[in-house]
Amino acid sequence: MREDRRLSATLHYTADLGMAGEIDILIEYDFFPAERQTRTEPGCEASADITGVTMADGSPLQPEIAAGLMESLRGDDEIKALCVANAIHAAKDAADNAAIDRAEYEQSRFGWWGAA
Repeated sequence: MREDRRLSATLHYTADLGMAGEIDILIEYDFFPAERQTRTEPGCEASADITGVTMADGSPLQPEIAAGLMESLRGDDEIKALCVANAIHAAKDAADNAAIDRAEYEQSRFGWWGAA
C-alpha cells in the first residue's frame, strides 16, 4: 500500500562542495506519507527516498560529482527531513488552494451567502 501513496517531488537546495564552493541543486525525491497502524499493517512515519540530483536549472551534474553528492545526500537525515517537510508543506498548500478555488467557485455560482 505504501508504494501507492508515493509522491515524486523536488527540493531546491544549496550544497556545499567544500573547496569547490557551493552550488544550487534540485534534489529529486519520492515522498511517502505517514501511515497509521492497523490490525494487519504496522504503520510507518513519513519518509523520503532521494532519487536524483541536478543543477538548479535542470542541467545534469558531472557524473563523479553527482555520484558523490547522491551518496552524501542519501545518508543525511537532515536533508531527508527537509524533503519530508517540503512535501508536507506543498500538500497543505495544495489543499488550501483547492479550498480557496472551491469557495470562489461556489461564490461565483451561488453568490454571497447571507446577503440580504
